[in-house]
Amino acid sequence: MMTQPPVPRRTASATTVTMELHPQEAALIRYLRQLRFGRLERLEVQDGLPVGAEEVRGRVRFDGRGGRGGSSSSRRRDEP
Repeated sequence: MMTQPPVPRRTASATTVTMELHPQEAALIRYLRQLRFGRLERLEVQDGLPVGAEEVRGRVRFDGRGGRGGSSSSRRRDEP
């Protein structure tokens, strides 16, 4: 028997979906909420569950726009 997917409930600022999560899924969601800014790449999934990912901690921009997160985006190479 197939279960129906949860139906999202929309509010003014968020969508609420109630469903059971595997502990690995819950850990991924908690991590994303704590991250607040950044990027995960190469999310590894096995048997439908997240098992790992790479976090990109910063970005270096070379187009002169500056940028958030890059440790050397606003410094010259010879500056401390």
